[in-house]
Amino acid sequence: MEVSVFYGGNVNLDNKPIFKQLGVKLALLFLLLSVLPAGIVVLVLGNSLKEDFRQSVLDSLMNANNIRSERVLSLLEILKGTLSEFSSHLEKDFNGAVLDRNGFVDGAPTQEFYKSQFYEHTLDNMNIIIGQSERYLVFSVILANGQELFRLDRTPTGIVTQPYEKLQNKAHRNYFIRGLEADRNVVYVHNITPQMENGKYIEPNIPTVRVISKIFLESGKLFGLVILNVNADFVLGSLKKERRKGFLVINEKGDYLHHWNSEIPFNKEHNLLREEPELKINLLKQDARFHYDKELKEFRIWKKVFYDQNRRDRYWVFMERRYESGIISEWLGTAQVGIAWVLVVLAIGLTIFIVLTRRLLSPLNDLTASIMKIGKGDLAVRVKVETESEIGEVAQAFNTMADLIEKSDVELRESIKETKRFATEAKMSAEELRNTLMVSENLREDAEAAKELAEMMAKEATVANRAKSIFLSSMSHELRTPLNSILGFSQLISTDTTNPLSETQQKSMSRVLHSGEHLLKLIDDVLDLSKIETGKITISIEDVHVASVVRDSISAVMARADKNRITIDSSGVDPDVFIRADITRFRQVMINLMSNATKYNRVGGSVFITTQILDQGMLRISVKDTGQGIAAENMESLFKPFNRLGMEGSNIEGTGIGLTITKRIIENMNGRINVDSEPGKGTEFSIDFHIGDNPVLLLDDDPEFPEAGVGKKITGMKTILYVEDNPSNLALVENILERRDNITLLTSVTGRNGVELAVNSLPDIILMDIDLPDIDGYEALEMLRSYEKTSNIPVVAISANAMPSDIKKGERAGFAHYLTKPININRFLDIIDASLSGNGQ
Repeated sequence: MEVSVFYGGNVNLDNKPIFKQLGVKLALLFLLLSVLPAGIVVLVLGNSLKEDFRQSVLDSLMNANNIRSERVLSLLEILKGTLSEFSSHLEKDFNGAVLDRNGFVDGAPTQEFYKSQFYEHTLDNMNIIIGQSERYLVFSVILANGQELFRLDRTPTGIVTQPYEKLQNKAHRNYFIRGLEADRNVVYVHNITPQMENGKYIEPNIPTVRVISKIFLESGKLFGLVILNVNADFVLGSLKKERRKGFLVINEKGDYLHHWNSEIPFNKEHNLLREEPELKINLLKQDARFHYDKELKEFRIWKKVFYDQNRRDRYWVFMERRYESGIISEWLGTAQVGIAWVLVVLAIGLTIFIVLTRRLLSPLNDLTASIMKIGKGDLAVRVKVETESEIGEVAQAFNTMADLIEKSDVELRESIKETKRFATEAKMSAEELRNTLMVSENLREDAEAAKELAEMMAKEATVANRAKSIFLSSMSHELRTPLNSILGFSQLISTDTTNPLSETQQKSMSRVLHSGEHLLKLIDDVLDLSKIETGKITISIEDVHVASVVRDSISAVMARADKNRITIDSSGVDPDVFIRADITRFRQVMINLMSNATKYNRVGGSVFITTQILDQGMLRISVKDTGQGIAAENMESLFKPFNRLGMEGSNIEGTGIGLTITKRIIENMNGRINVDSEPGKGTEFSIDFHIGDNPVLLLDDDPEFPEAGVGKKITGMKTILYVEDNPSNLALVENILERRDNITLLTSVTGRNGVELAVNSLPDIILMDIDLPDIDGYEALEMLRSYEKTSNIPVVAISANAMPSDIKKGERAGFAHYLTKPININRFLDIIDASLSGNGQ
């Protein structure tokens, strides 16, 4: 039937339920696309799947053997390590003098030996070893002539020490002979053998692995052997759990070490290689492989474990035996289960498909009839909405569409009139849109360029920051090296009582010392500021007792205060208050503020330190001086680095970055700093911190060294070795140590020569520079620790590498102390005295 619709087109329709026909076609298509391909896959790939399954089984068995072999080798290494360590202890304990004092006569023990404390001590150590595992069966020490000296046996009731009357001579035993033939530094592993006593098997028999190590006296003479008998089940990885059919372990001779049939024990009556000579040929050719026995239709999968790394003829074999029929049966069972599940899923899917198709097609057929009426021109027809399902929503949408079609039929012709006008406007809009898109593209390109510029700047900033850190570290090192000589020799000359300086010379030398210390303070401040700016400052917040830190800080600045007759009043400090801060950094802040209060004060002035509790749990700590004050125009530049506010030409030294560091540290501790000043009347700095919740009273810092110059009494001549390539530094230490009559100083300018000199001369203490011309101080320290003679000599680092990371690195490396240049002579001498008296560590 051909009908005409309102928009002037033609549609061919008939009265057949087209969706019902579609349902039948979909059902057939479902079957065609699912069942048929599944059948083809099963038929075509069945044999390939069988091969893959068989290979997968064999690969799995080979992988299991690899894991077992790695586990066995690991356990053997543990046993070797245990025995080697114990042997080393015995060699240190045993020497001719010790044995003679404890009842040995002509190299043989007497009854007195078995009553000695030395004998009991050695037994205790052996008890500890054998007690570490229930798998350790026998632990013994046998003299070089074969006579047992010690023996402990594990019995059902516990560990039993055999009395000397029951100790035997083992010289004729194969494992003893093989142990003597082994290399000196090799822990020998004897093959698994039955456990025997007096030539008879012990029942129940436990296959045993013997691990053997040699013991040598200090003279180099062989003293004997240490032998540990271990349950082979422990070494082979708890094989009692591997009782599945087909798994076995044999040794290189073919003896069964383990069999899935527990009725076949470990003895000489059963031997696999005698039973199957062809297998022996294959074992000799391969270390690990698959082998297929065509006659038995059986797969053999094996892996050799070489327990003696120096010999290829000593090994254990892990073997799996699988009949091909068994693997095929496993595959068929798996395939049948898979096919059954496929059929079940297909049946369920087809049933669900048919039910849903029927429910879906019925309302669709009704919708089809309505569409046909619309096609005939009946625009008033509507579909009955019976459900709220998706079909119901489609029917509702159809009715809405019919309403719109009916309404649009009237409006359509009016719309055609407007179309031409809209077309013209649309053309203009399209042109505007094109221009807008061009602008948008330009903005996008600008944004990408800005992003690339930001990334480039970030990279440049990172490189610049790294370069700055490298420069500061290098600057610190290069400046500290000459400062070491300047300050060191200045201290020596100032304190020289043999050739004392005149009053004028003493004043000049004091200025040199003062200037050098000022330069050192500048270096430290610059490094501190660099750490803060790069975010590398370490802050540890804790409860800090304010009064204790104030008292310590006053002690640090009292010398300057006394010199200018300045009084410091801390009576306004609450003795019971605590704050949340880093104690070291808080002390640094207080010392800096008090130092400024005394430096920029008037002669005979005062400094007042007070505390005040504020709102919101804050405490204010104020440091007020009676100095000249700060002009209003200089307040904005107060915390800028290297700005001394016009004091550059005065006789008051300073770096100009102390307040900058102080402000940054306070802010890193979640605090704030305020300043109030009036020219001519003084300045008040106040810092605010959070009050601590759980205060713990702080003790005074425990000094690392005794009071400067006190020293400890050193008796006898002592030798000190100084490894340093800088002649000035060598000369400085030589001059310092000349004041110690009982010290001999040896020197070396290279690390390797210094190590050789230390091995030959065995000094009491070694002073080590880090930057040496051949090897650095760390490598030299490692070499010293590797020699037994020099391993316990204290080594003190003296270096111009003074960054915190350098000091931490030195402490981790094992230096007894890490001194930074320029050295403080009193502290240097305290370390020397403490180390030589045995208190340096």
